[in-house]
Amino acid sequence: MQNNSPYNNSVELSFDLSLDLTALITNRDLGNINSNDLNKEKIISLIKENNSSLHIDFSKLDLEIQNNKVIVKPKPGDKTYEGVVELVFKVSQNLRTLISNTDLGLIEQDDLQPNKLIEIIKSKNPNIQIDFSKLDLVINQAENKVIVKPKSNDKTYENQAELTFDLFSESDNQIVEQIKTVWNTEFKDKFRSYDDPDYEWQTSIASKNTILKVFSERLEKNGLSNLNINYLNKPIFDWQSPDDGEDLEFVYKGKVISLNVGKINAKALTEYNEYEKGSENKKATKIGYFINTQGLFQIDRFLSSVKEVPDELPDIINDLSRGFTFNGNESIEGIENWDTKNVIRMSQTFYDTYKFNQDISSWNTENVTDMSWMFRSSKFNRNIGNWNTKNVKNMSYMFGWNEVFNQDISNWDTSNVTDMSHMFYKAKVFNQDISKWNINSLQKINSMFSDAEAFNQDVNTKQVVKDDGSTYTAWDISKLTSLGGVFFGAKSFNSSLDKWNTENITSMVSTFSKTEIFNQDISMWNTSKVTNMSSMFNDAKSFNQDISKWNTSNVNDMSSMFSDAKAFNQDIKTKQVKKDDGSTYTAWDTSKVTNMSYMFSWAESFNQNISNWNTSKVTNMSSMFWLAKSFEQNISNWDVNEVERHREFINDESKLKDKLEFIPEKFRQKLIEEFNKNKK
Repeated sequence: MQNNSPYNNSVELSFDLSLDLTALITNRDLGNINSNDLNKEKIISLIKENNSSLHIDFSKLDLEIQNNKVIVKPKPGDKTYEGVVELVFKVSQNLRTLISNTDLGLIEQDDLQPNKLIEIIKSKNPNIQIDFSKLDLVINQAENKVIVKPKSNDKTYENQAELTFDLFSESDNQIVEQIKTVWNTEFKDKFRSYDDPDYEWQTSIASKNTILKVFSERLEKNGLSNLNINYLNKPIFDWQSPDDGEDLEFVYKGKVISLNVGKINAKALTEYNEYEKGSENKKATKIGYFINTQGLFQIDRFLSSVKEVPDELPDIINDLSRGFTFNGNESIEGIENWDTKNVIRMSQTFYDTYKFNQDISSWNTENVTDMSWMFRSSKFNRNIGNWNTKNVKNMSYMFGWNEVFNQDISNWDTSNVTDMSHMFYKAKVFNQDISKWNINSLQKINSMFSDAEAFNQDVNTKQVVKDDGSTYTAWDISKLTSLGGVFFGAKSFNSSLDKWNTENITSMVSTFSKTEIFNQDISMWNTSKVTNMSSMFNDAKSFNQDISKWNTSNVNDMSSMFSDAKAFNQDIKTKQVKKDDGSTYTAWDTSKVTNMSYMFSWAESFNQNISNWNTSKVTNMSSMFWLAKSFEQNISNWDVNEVERHREFINDESKLKDKLEFIPEKFRQKLIEEFNKNKK
């Protein structure tokens, strides 16, 4: 056959088929990938790892990384591969984000193991969803840290979380037990809302803040020093006190310790021996105490019949207040051996012990700050001159109503005493030298020697040279503001007081009232700040000294000032006085006085010209000259417009009865009516 084809021979053509990516990449789950590995190089490496026989030229492919998936496809224009493969993955979870609360708080020693730590981590992060089987826990006890990190080759999680804790060690647990022991031994059942369960002298329970302070102090005393212990919940009010049976929650190193207050006002704190019915004397076998309002450990008051007590005073007791109040024995066996070095208060210790007179000179009083009322109404008269009183602040009523005490206490250090009011009130026989007492800290001296009938010692201000050569001023009253009743009824007192600096005194009420022989020069006393002189010389039978230069410009009350001052008859008219520095002031300026009632009543000798007194503000002149038998001065010009009360201004024995023209006209008619009434 004839071949008419225009072509001859043959051509062999070759080609490569595009490789199907879907057939090449069969394992398309890349698993967990750390966020730091989300780049093309790491993804290609993972694809190769998951498809071990894979031979692909990734330079001809594009990789598009999206959320939790990777798209693999040929580059545009390249036919080497065909198809598109979608691979999936999970991003490793960040442990630092998952575990947000990294403070595990307080951990016991037994909790330092993985299983318990995992539970603590979960409790601190209640919403956490973590598979801890894929994690390792590394405990660093030295630094109080726990490291949570992924297990080797596991990519479910990434990074690591560092958690901290406070380790409550075994020694800390021992301290907690000691804390509980101190509380249960020294505090529980020992709070009172009154100081004496028999008499129920009502006070308040120690506040929670006071309890915390004292508890901390007692822990330190028990060898638990430098503990930082506080309430779990701070009291809302400073004065807030615990209730009966309340659990107080304290925190030590993050651990809550619940301590029970126990029974408030528990009785029978002191124990006694058995004794026959009708026996008057009793022996205490155990000394009780309670915690008072101030947070002091106060001795439980003994029965008044107690004649014997233990030789040893518990160290914890620092307040002997009322310990033997009303005790009826002359002596109490055992107290002579007491070590009182820890005692701070001795207030009313022997109050109203009508027989007690035992030697207690060996008592250590170096830390005592309060001796007020200590021997009040007792028969105590023993030598206590060697007592260390350097820290005592309160001696008020210390020997009040003690009618027998008369011991040498001249060397007592009184430099820190702030209150001596009524110290020797009605101490009828006391008459000892106290001339060197340092009273520079004194704030109250009211009635100090009131009715101290025998006292007549030097208490004038003076310089004293100490053994070491240093000096101080004894009886410096310059800081005091009141001399109220200081020598009231001090029948024997007649010592000089001319050196007393009275520049800050505002009250001289009854200062020398009822003194029988006092008649000393006090003419130079500075009275410029005094506002009240009522009863100052009331019934001061002998006083008749020059006080003509006294500055009374601020006095508002002169009632009974010279009442029954039978000897007084000095010039006290208003006048100008020139001072040493050349300045002047008005003496006996009465322009501010509002009360002159009874001022000269029974002042049998007084008859001075006081017609120039300014009485414009006086409202009360009742009985002003009642039984002032000698007074016959003309005071008719007095301004009495403000006087509201003038009953019995004079009486019918007055010399002014027949000279009514010498009396302010406003009073005359009333006096005539009174005289006529008395005749009937």
